[in-house]
Amino acid sequence: MSREVDFSTALALALRWLGLRSYTAGELTRKLLAKGAEEETAAAVVQHLVEKGYLDDATCAGRWLEGRARRGWGRCRLLAGLLQKGLPQQQADELLAQYLPYEKEVEQALEIARQRWPRAASRGPEAWRTLANTLRCRGYSPEVIAAVRERLAAEGFAALDKAGKRE
Repeated sequence: MSREVDFSTALALALRWLGLRSYTAGELTRKLLAKGAEEETAAAVVQHLVEKGYLDDATCAGRWLEGRARRGWGRCRLLAGLLQKGLPQQQADELLAQYLPYEKEVEQALEIARQRWPRAASRGPEAWRTLANTLRCRGYSPEVIAAVRERLAAEGFAALDKAGKRE
């Protein structure tokens, strides 16, 4: 059985965790609850840390977003990550609009598709499906994938579903 964690112990734990990496308020609350803190205690610790400037969801999520977007993650995967971090839907949507506007997301997906085309083309008739699945797994929406397909076709990847190679 876990013993109840008081405010000072919970604060010490939170500060130790924040010394290792940044957390959102939601993540820190979940960690404190998992260690045995009551909901009121966890909320009080988080509120105290926000007031002191140790916790800032927007800054933490912004850093996380920048890193994942550089790795080629799409909007759907990024949104899921932000929600998992405990950000409200509206705040997550605003951050995504700021860090990964639609056109930037399409350009990012297009670059991935260009890099992956030689490997996908070796699959013959399945080339486009392979490429689209790669983009879908990275979190790109059907709309972004369709825009990528249009741009690839305009660049000379005309028979994406048929020959599996550039014409």
